Amino acid sequence: MYDREKFQPIIVERIANGECVDEFAGQDGMPAKRTIGDWLIDDDEFRQQCARAREASAGIFERRVVDLADRVERGEIDAKAGAVAGNLLTWICKVRNRKVYGDKVEVDARVHTGGAIMDRLARARGRVVDAVVDLPILVEQSESDSQESNDDSEREARAA
Repeated sequence: MYDREKFQPIIVERIANGECVDEFAGQDGMPAKRTIGDWLIDDDEFRQQCARAREASAGIFERRVVDLADRVERGEIDAKAGAVAGNLLTWICKVRNRKVYGDKVEVDARVHTGGAIMDRLARARGRVVDAVVDLPILVEQSESDSQESNDDSEREARAA
């Protein structure tokens, strides 16, 4: 059994340094991936520390993108290879810290309605209001129709 208090700070530090749990879990005396996963499930504080460490590690990959660009400028590596590697490292930055490196999305949710739509809505509202006003009359008529129907039924029953 591993001592959480000893290993959790080490795990957080390694994540903050840009390592993935898969890279170090079960190696060099470190707990297995399953054990670390169980700790993440059971310990909310540890989970939050790992999440913050992961976000912080994005800066390491950002630095690697800048270094890569410098090497391309100096002619040390092919521009196409540098672009591919830079895109992959940028993707890692986005995954590790979406708030800082993720794509910014703006949504314009304004709805423009023409006058014709507003006129149709006003007429529909008027019909609903008229129907509600006429409703008691319909109920009274329905009651009298029902009474007449009952009278007819009684007459038919007596005639039979």
